[in-house]
Amino acid sequence: MRCAVGAQREQSGPQPSGRESPGAQEELPIIYHGAALRVGFNARYLLDALNSLDGDEVEVALGDAQSSALLTLPGRQDFKYVVMPMRLD
Repeated sequence: MRCAVGAQREQSGPQPSGRESPGAQEELPIIYHGAALRVGFNARYLLDALNSLDGDEVEVALGDAQSSALLTLPGRQDFKYVVMPMRLD
């Protein structure tokens, strides 16, 4: 299963793509800085990262659609998780 994350100003969220869930979509409230971006990730890798968190918030640093994402916890230096992107086409 692939997960396409599209970031806009007020909301974003995983949009599963592929044969498994061609129309499913989930939106989450976010604080986003920068240009609009659409990047794909393996949903299992994102879930692994999120399941290892012990907080309610996560910071995700994105460069562009071909760069890895860095997940960190606000105010903490002891958690860093890198997720590599997938091609969406």
